[in-house]
Amino acid sequence: GSEDGLKQKSEMMTRLEEKTNQVTAAMKRMEQRLQQAEKDQDTAEKGTDKFKRELEDKVENLEREMEQKERQLVQLETDLKIEKEWRRALQNDLQRESETISELRAQTLQLSTLKKEFLRLQEENGQLQTICEEQEQALQELGYKLSEVWCG
Repeated sequence: GSEDGLKQKSEMMTRLEEKTNQVTAAMKRMEQRLQQAEKDQDTAEKGTDKFKRELEDKVENLEREMEQKERQLVQLETDLKIEKEWRRALQNDLQRESETISELRAQTLQLSTLKKEFLRLQEENGQLQTICEEQEQALQELGYKLSEVWCG
């Protein structure tokens, strides 16, 4: 009996050692998994931090770009306002020039009419002067002939 008991205890010890080895191996695997999980978590956190920084940088860049675009928009609106005022001023100038041209045309037409009238009157005056000279000459000749008759 004592050999059987010893054999049983020895087999039990062997089984306990195997169980211990299995538990130790399982604990090592769990520890490795835990270390890997911690490493993965650390990597994930670093990735998250990097992503967060990149996202913040992108947001800052977009905000700067938006501010720049808003400044450009204000400048374009100002330029457009100036352009409209300039165009309005040019249209007013053009209107005034057009009115001046119309007035000058009317004056030119009036001057042309006056010139024709003047030339007609000048010609008429020339004809009347010729008639007057002819009549004066005729009167002189008549006077001369009368003085020859009376004094003669």
